[in-house]
Amino acid sequence: MADQKLREVLISVTESGCFGDNLTFVDVIASDVEGEDHFASDVVFAEVKLKSESGDKSFEVVIKRQQNNAFVRDMMNTDLQFYNEALMYNEVLPFIEENGIVKDLFPKAFYCRATLDNYEDDILILENLKPNGYRLTTEKLFLDFDHCALALKKLGRLHALSYRKKQDTLDEFISTVGKLRETKWETDQRDDFNKCLQISMERGMSPLVEEGGEHKETLEEIMSHCLEDPFMLMKGLCSPEEPFAVLCHGDFCRNNMVFRYGADGKPEDVRFFDIATARYASPVIDLSFFLFLNTSAELRRDRWDDLLLAYHDGLASALPGCRVPPLDIVRLEVTRRAFYGFALCSFFLPIMLDPDNKTEFDDFATLTPAEVEAGMRSKGGQQATDYLTDIVRDLIRMKSL
Repeated sequence: MADQKLREVLISVTESGCFGDNLTFVDVIASDVEGEDHFASDVVFAEVKLKSESGDKSFEVVIKRQQNNAFVRDMMNTDLQFYNEALMYNEVLPFIEENGIVKDLFPKAFYCRATLDNYEDDILILENLKPNGYRLTTEKLFLDFDHCALALKKLGRLHALSYRKKQDTLDEFISTVGKLRETKWETDQRDDFNKCLQISMERGMSPLVEEGGEHKETLEEIMSHCLEDPFMLMKGLCSPEEPFAVLCHGDFCRNNMVFRYGADGKPEDVRFFDIATARYASPVIDLSFFLFLNTSAELRRDRWDDLLLAYHDGLASALPGCRVPPLDIVRLEVTRRAFYGFALCSFFLPIMLDPDNKTEFDDFATLTPAEVEAGMRSKGGQQATDYLTDIVRDLIRMKSL
C-alpha cells in the first residue's frame, strides 16, 4: 500500500490536470516489482486509478523519490540530481523539442518537483514504458551491435536538438541549459574524487606498464600527468567548447535505457531515462562512457567505425537543414576526449562486474580508507582489471593518450 504522503501528492497532481481534465483520484496500487540498477533513488512502479463522468481510467507510472539514507544523499548529491531531472522534464526538454524527437526518446513526465532543501518532498512521476513493450536488456554489461547501433542513433537525434537550438536561438538555449547544476565535479569533493580515480585509473594502466613494450614510457608519463589531479582533468574534459557542445544525457549507459523488441527478437526501439546528471558538454561525454562501459573489446575492435557512423547517421538525419559536425570531426572529438569514458569506467565497470553489485551504503560508510582502497583494487576481480586494460589499449590505438 502506498504511503499517505504519496496519496496526497497524487490527489493534488490529479486535481491539477496532470493526468487529464476532469479526473478524480481513486487509488494507487504499488507493484511488488523493484526498480533495477538504481543507486541514488527509491523507485516504485505503480498503477494510479482515476475516475471521471465518462468512466474509469488508470495510468501505469514510475514514481521516483529520494532515498532516506543521508549518506547516499550526501555522497551522490541527490538534492541537485533531483533538481536537474525535474528541470529537464519541466523546462529543458520541452524547450528543445522539435518534430516529436523528445517524445520519441523519453517517457512522458506527469509531474516533477524538486525542492533543493526538503528531500521528502522531491518526487518524479513518469510514464512506465513496460506496458508498451519496453524493458531493460537481459545482458547486464556488454551489448551486441544491434543494441548499440540503435542506442547511438537515438543519441545522435538527441544531440541534434542542441545544434538546431544553437542555430536558431543561441542565447535562449545557453540560458536554459545553464540552469542545470553541477552534480559531480564540485571542488569540495576534489580530494575524495582524486583518491578514487587515482586508484581506479591506475588499475587499468599499471598492467601495461608492467608488461613493458613500446608504450611503456608513454604510459608512465601519462600516468604521472593524469593521476596527479584527475579531478581537474575530468572537470576540464566536461567543460563545453563551442561550437561542438550539446545537451548531454550525462549518464548514458545500458542501465538508463529500455528497449522494445520485434517478433524476431531484435531491438526495434529504445527510450532513455534517468537524466539527473544531464549537462552541457562535448557529445563525447555520452559517447565515450557508453562505448567503453557497454561494448566488448572485440566489438570495439571490429565495429568501431560502424558504431560512430550509427551515431552520426542519427545526428545528421534528425532535423533537415540542421548544421551538425561532419563525421570526421566527430571522430577527432572522440579522440580528444575519450579518456573521460575510461576514467568513469575505471570506477563503475568493476562494480558492474561484482557478483553482488547492490552496494550496502550503510556498510560502505563505516569502512576505513584502507578498506575502501582494497575494495576498489579487487572489486570485479581479474576480469575487471583485464577489461580496463583493454580500454587503455583502445585509447592507445585511437591515439587518445
